[in-house]
Amino acid sequence: MADFRRPPASTGRRAKVLLSSEQAVYDCAVAALARSAKTVAQLRQRLRQRTIPGAEGEALIDAAIARLKDHGYLSDTQFAKSYAGSRMTQSHFGRRRIAQELLQKGVPADLVERELGAAFAETDELTLAQAFLVKKRVRPPADERDAARIFRLLARAGFGAGTAAQALRHLRAAHAATAAEKEHGRDSSLDGFGDSGGLADSD
Repeated sequence: MADFRRPPASTGRRAKVLLSSEQAVYDCAVAALARSAKTVAQLRQRLRQRTIPGAEGEALIDAAIARLKDHGYLSDTQFAKSYAGSRMTQSHFGRRRIAQELLQKGVPADLVERELGAAFAETDELTLAQAFLVKKRVRPPADERDAARIFRLLARAGFGAGTAAQALRHLRAAHAATAAEKEHGRDSSLDGFGDSGGLADSD
């Protein structure tokens, strides 16, 4: 049976039941992971809000986390791999943005570097940046001020200066090519109309 303790009564607020057994903490952790994937750091923070304070509570949390790892329910490596893949394919974010997010979620820096290195090993970041612009429906820049805005947008999405500059050039080039094709098509239509002699003269 789960063991619960209540903290000292607080003034005017309903006392929260705190967990005080390893099984209760473990069950709470499993329920939290069932709702959404979490890093070790995120789960630990969550459990601290539900578990008795002090060294005793930390020991219970450590035991629950170790058990979850043994069962394969908790892994920062798997979290980083899955998260990076999702952010690349769905949001089209660059390496820097994904690394920043993983670090904020408590994934160790060396693990972030290793997993992103593997994730981006066969990924062309320029292609990713172009896909990001398409997803955001970014139009070609009207002037240099607009170009600077797009550059900052790419930087916030995690792309380096070189990649952002290349993506911007490709955006402009694609727009110029499309405009040229439309102009060529219009001229061809007019030429065809001229070759036919226009409207036939009536007798």
